[in-house]
Amino acid sequence: MILGNWALLLLLGVSAAGGQVSAGEKGEGGGATGPDYATVETRTVIEAMVEAHGGMDAWRRVESFRFRMLSKVSGQANAWLSTETVEPSTGRSVLDWPVLDASIVWDGEEVWSVNWPPEPPPGFFPRLSYAFVTLPFLTQAGEVSLGPVKHGRVPGDSTEYLTVRMTYLQQNPDIPGDYYKLFIDPASHLLKAIEFNITHPGMIANRNQALGPIVHIFEEYTAVGALTLPTYYVTFGFNPRNENVSNALHVVFDISVNGSFDEARMQRPANAVTDVQTLTFWESR
Repeated sequence: MILGNWALLLLLGVSAAGGQVSAGEKGEGGGATGPDYATVETRTVIEAMVEAHGGMDAWRRVESFRFRMLSKVSGQANAWLSTETVEPSTGRSVLDWPVLDASIVWDGEEVWSVNWPPEPPPGFFPRLSYAFVTLPFLTQAGEVSLGPVKHGRVPGDSTEYLTVRMTYLQQNPDIPGDYYKLFIDPASHLLKAIEFNITHPGMIANRNQALGPIVHIFEEYTAVGALTLPTYYVTFGFNPRNENVSNALHVVFDISVNGSFDEARMQRPANAVTDVQTLTFWESR
């Protein structure tokens, strides 16, 4: 288990009001229904956020989501570069790390890697950054629950944002821990920040104590076709004495939503190694 640089690098992913509300439609990511909303207000706020980022109609047209990410961690001399591709309809994903000459693949059944170091577990990464960038649309998955609307602030900002706690019915690659806390701009309805924790056993020292909370603050957005996506964000966390000092910054670029998913990358090479720890973790939750 490695916590130091690697832990920082990954921070480089209807009833009456007051009652639970179901979306009543097919959700994204394999759910049979849409998300469960705690209240009518929750549904109103979340749907406004989804529309502000381009809407579900535009998102459902994306067959393959490809991007590159550059992450710079405080205290490290070099930045880290990855190229990541995800098939939104299935979640299958491919990550290439040229600095390590390594790859990670989630083929829908197993996570396997090539030339990946013994630690940290490759299965922590397949849809991590992808989820951070596309989280407004992932709120519509059938396995998602969305809590009541509250208010909160982020480091270095006096704005009172609308907040909604997002949880999954079971562990999956779209969430690194137990929850996401969404910070939504009350004026623009854009997702301003997310808070989360980390519970993967390969990333924490004590299995009974999650790592976090960690906050990503989205500083810039880019129009990609009909979608509006966060493309620059900073990370806060691991520094409880001074929460206004960021640990890392991340730039997302070369986003492509018009291509087809490369099926050839799902062919497992002879030297691939399966991440058994991650599969066991997902199945146990």
